[in-house]
Amino acid sequence: EKAIGGEKRPAWMLASFGLIGLLVLAILAVSMIAVFGLIKPVEKTLAVSQLPDATFAASPTGEVAGFAGTLVVNQALVNPTPVVQIVITGTPTAEPTKSTIGQGKWIAFSSDRADGATFQIWLIQIGLNNEGKPVSLQQKQLTNSSGNKTHAAWSPDGKFLLFSAPAVDVANGLDIWRIAVDGGEVADLSNRKGDDLFAAWSPDGKLISYTNNGRADGILQLYLMDATGGNHQRISTDYEESQGIWPPNMQSLFYVIRASDNHYFYQRAGQSEYKTPQPFDNNEVFGRLGQVTDPAFSPDGTLLVYTRSKGHDQRIGVAEYQSKGAAFNLITSTGKDFDPTWAPDGKWIAFTSERDGNPEIYIMSSAGLIQTNVSQSSAREMYPAWQP
Repeated sequence: EKAIGGEKRPAWMLASFGLIGLLVLAILAVSMIAVFGLIKPVEKTLAVSQLPDATFAASPTGEVAGFAGTLVVNQALVNPTPVVQIVITGTPTAEPTKSTIGQGKWIAFSSDRADGATFQIWLIQIGLNNEGKPVSLQQKQLTNSSGNKTHAAWSPDGKFLLFSAPAVDVANGLDIWRIAVDGGEVADLSNRKGDDLFAAWSPDGKLISYTNNGRADGILQLYLMDATGGNHQRISTDYEESQGIWPPNMQSLFYVIRASDNHYFYQRAGQSEYKTPQPFDNNEVFGRLGQVTDPAFSPDGTLLVYTRSKGHDQRIGVAEYQSKGAAFNLITSTGKDFDPTWAPDGKWIAFTSERDGNPEIYIMSSAGLIQTNVSQSSAREMYPAWQP
């Protein structure tokens, strides 16, 4: 006991004062911790209607997109109300960033993913994820009728697609068909006996080049027709010729001659009405580019991308057009890559690759970097064509 103000206070009273003081200090400490967010991690309460589409199992723990932590279901609210409140603890996670490439345009391609048997025309848009790798942003199916549809080709304005598909009378083989990119009715443009393949629109939008094997001997021949499907003209005579394409200036029609299973890259000048064939490069038998198939000009006409074939080995090459084969690079090395197509900005190339077993759509830079499978499908997917 201690005398205070001349009076003695019991020992128990002094102990009580001490305990009260400690309690006050404890309350103040907890309040300060709570104020500065040190007592527990971020907490957020959402109604089920606010959450992304998801199915929650009986266990009250899981993850919500955009927020890493633990979900705690308030079970007391499950039965009484139609809204289940979920407390999410943890720290917010950054959403992956994605930006389109190829100016956001579509790539048309053939895929049998719908039924596992029939090739239909599909569209895919490509972007880059936050690691800088190409990824599929969205895909949609453009055709769904019977019969395989292959070798899509765009109109210069990007509004229409050409493709090969069975004629109305299947005995006539394959015809060149046209469809608007936003869907709708299809039109049979070529409508002739034999298989019509490898359609290509001229840069001015007035002509279509295609290949037909309707001759009695069955060899491939180059044809031209109006963009509306009229005025068909065969320009091949003595050789098996296919895959006609134009550069942006339309000075010549370039194509592939096949002889004894070898492929030669040739051209026909426009001023001679495409009647006089001559090799692209006179320096070697096949030219310095080697055996060329699947040729395609870059949007500005300065580069040529193609498939270089040597037996069963197929690689993508890029060459300077003006050098006539003196300057080129093979930018893939698996031996199973073909059907290249340029992005409208000339910075990317899409192509078909069988390096994973079945054909799939790949994307790479124009220098051959970041080669990425954007199909990621067990289906067969091939013949890409990038919208202008």
